[in-house]
Amino acid sequence: MSFERPKFHLDTNSCIYLFRNEFPALANRVQQCQPLQIGISAAVYAEILYGVRQGKGPPMEMLDRFIRQVPVRSIGVDVAHAYAYARLPLKRGTLDHLIAAHALAEEATLISKNSRDFFRSDELLLEDWTV
Repeated sequence: MSFERPKFHLDTNSCIYLFRNEFPALANRVQQCQPLQIGISAAVYAEILYGVRQGKGPPMEMLDRFIRQVPVRSIGVDVAHAYAYARLPLKRGTLDHLIAAHALAEEATLISKNSRDFFRSDELLLEDWTV
């Protein structure tokens, strides 16, 4: 695991879109990123693993290859503080709130097509790379 902070965090749906090759623009933007410039929260990884267990996610081999290129970022004390104190217009107690807090704590831009789930706020930087 690297201690260097990524510039971008992918949300769960962005990862799923990549696995399914649904948005070429998203795949192109991810491929343009330098190593360690992009990552996913451990909360995103947990959601994807849950999908794999339910038979809805990508094959485990595909997920393993993916996380070798897009590292899973651990949730630490700084993320816990962001979760507790950030002024995010998200329902507390959801993984979306934790995913947003993780991006905030690492001063990363969250990459998501779900603007309704990750409302723009003064604190959260949000981009849609599917367009």
